[in-house]
Amino acid sequence: MLYQIKILNLLTIHIFNLFIKIICLKKGQISINSCLSIQPWSQFIPTSQSRMGRWIALLEEILVLTKANEPDYLFFNITACRSDKAYVREAYKEGAAALFHFKNMGHMIPKLFEVLNITVQVQGPAKEIEPLKEILPGSDFYEAISEF
Repeated sequence: MLYQIKILNLLTIHIFNLFIKIICLKKGQISINSCLSIQPWSQFIPTSQSRMGRWIALLEEILVLTKANEPDYLFFNITACRSDKAYVREAYKEGAAALFHFKNMGHMIPKLFEVLNITVQVQGPAKEIEPLKEILPGSDFYEAISEF
C-alpha cells in the first residue's frame, strides 16, 4: 500500500510539472527549464472550520498582493477538497521570482503558520530550488529529473 501511495504521489508531481510547463509556454519567452512551483497545504480537523476560513482569507489577501506586485508569477490559486483540506498552487518564472515573492510576502507568511500547521512542497530544477532551501526549512523539495 505504501508503495502504491509513493507511485501515486510521483505521478501527481509529474502531471503538475507538465501543467506548469504548459503555462510557461503560454506566457511566452519563459524557459520551461527554470519554472518553479510551490504548494503549501493543510488538512483541517472538523472542528477547525473557523481556522480554515481565516487561512483562506489570508491566502486571498496574498493572492491579490502577488497579482498586483509580482510580474514574474505564472499562477497562484487556492483550492479546497471537501471542507477539510486546502491547497495553494503557485508557480514562478524562476527561483529568483519565488525568492522575491517570499520577500514581498514576508509580513504575511508567518500569519499563515499561526493559524494552521502547513506542509510546503517546492518543485523545480535543482538550481532554481536551491536558494529556497534556506528560507523554507522543513519543506519538501522535489528536484525535476525529467521533462520534455
